[in-house]
Amino acid sequence: MKRHPRIAASFLSLLLLPAASASSLWNPGTDASFDNPANWFPGGVPADGSDLVFDSASSAALRVNGANHTVANLTFSSNVASTSITLENAATLTLTGIVTDNAYKILNTPADDPYLGSLSASAYNRRQTLRVNSGSTLVLDASANTGVLIIENNGSTVAYRGNSSAGGGQPAVNGSVPDANGTPITRVLNKHINATTLLNTAAGDDALLLFTDNATAASANIINTGIGANATIL
Repeated sequence: MKRHPRIAASFLSLLLLPAASASSLWNPGTDASFDNPANWFPGGVPADGSDLVFDSASSAALRVNGANHTVANLTFSSNVASTSITLENAATLTLTGIVTDNAYKILNTPADDPYLGSLSASAYNRRQTLRVNSGSTLVLDASANTGVLIIENNGSTVAYRGNSSAGGGQPAVNGSVPDANGTPITRVLNKHINATTLLNTAAGDDALLLFTDNATAASANIINTGIGANATIL
């Protein structure tokens, strides 16, 4: 049988395309361990380079305990309540892709978000937190973009390198933005919206925040709350 050269060439080009990242859905059961195969769908601990997905049924916190993992993209669905990922006991997490938080909204509530300041009886909430406890390391590499994450640096190392970025962001100015119901509310002053919040806490006397290579802080909100003399921001 004669093979058409164009079809053969097209088939070969498909074979040469890079494989898409595998996706794992966080679906915790009896614990919050990243390394418990039963906590993921499909079953099994995500391989390095996988995409991690959090949906409305999987909003429970995730903990990386003393292990090293590399993930591509983090995606939070629009129905996810505020949740957290915690690195502890010398764990290392490397992120090489994009953080997409579809749950990030301005909700008309009386509470104020301590990370972004007063919004005149309204708040930015439904935000996700990546907590890096003492002795652990968070690496943002390649073209990673941490979006609107809150990253708590509790005496640990947070390193942006390669072409990574702490979110795009835009300056907050006097004016109004719509809340989740479309009602205009006063925009917070002296903070940036649609950007990462980098929080170096009082527990972080040895906190290290690095931007190397072509990495950029973009419009990140960098907040230091009582950190000690050993803390370094470069």
